[in-house]
Amino acid sequence: MEVCLKQQVTELLTFAVNIAKAMEFIESQQFCHPFVSLKKVLITSQCGCKLYDIRPNDMATTKVKGVLKKNNPPIAWMPPETIFLCEYTPSCDVWSFSVLLWELFSLGEIPYVGKTNAEIENIIREGKLLPRPTNCPGSAYDTMLLSWQKSVEKRPSFAVLYLKLGDILKATQEADGSKEKIYFTLSPSEKGDYI
Repeated sequence: MEVCLKQQVTELLTFAVNIAKAMEFIESQQFCHPFVSLKKVLITSQCGCKLYDIRPNDMATTKVKGVLKKNNPPIAWMPPETIFLCEYTPSCDVWSFSVLLWELFSLGEIPYVGKTNAEIENIIREGKLLPRPTNCPGSAYDTMLLSWQKSVEKRPSFAVLYLKLGDILKATQEADGSKEKIYFTLSPSEKGDYI
């Protein structure tokens, strides 16, 4: 069972690195991905990751303001400056990306499940962060914590996130003695869902 869990963590890290690389590329091309979440990641037949719903940096603020006017905006993925000040910069994607990582290592759990937007706002206002998922290495969670800095200037770039996650993946593969991509199989959970 432990070998299976180690393989699963390695595979989750592989996905995380692929998504971070895509976000790094998007950032380098002056594009962004407001509210990036796991549901906006497509998996290719070779188990690669592709993102959709990206837009040029200069058009993102308009998108964000439109989403914030909706009845139930996805604030679980938004940084404090967007929730409380209606401000958006490309570094907001770093916050959202780390919520995506939380979703990934939680095997698809929804952040703040069962909470209203008002309750989520209070949680974020109080500085409480999502807890470390069971399947998440401590070093990957530390990377999430770096990305959830309230100060925009203290958040890492996607280039830094890509390197950090790549280093974590490499260390995990070396500890496992494997460097190949072995993707975990989907198996039914106790509820009959596939995880």
